[in-house]
Amino acid sequence: MPIAADLENPPKQRIDYEHGKPSLTRFRVVREGSIQWEVAKSQFSCVHVDAVTTLLELNPETGRYDIGSL
Repeated sequence: MPIAADLENPPKQRIDYEHGKPSLTRFRVVREGSIQWEVAKSQFSCVHVDAVTTLLELNPETGRYDIGSL
């Protein structure tokens, strides 16, 4: 997706199909699993929640040099 600086909310960026530059983020799955927890609905009851989770490592391609590689 093409991204550009969000001038109203720096240093954030936004999707901009007209003026944005191409972007690329590489990812790697670090861990997959499931978690369980209790969510309080009220003072007297709670809900048990089971969720499937995936932990990702995200590496945006910025076009900048890594100082360690120079």
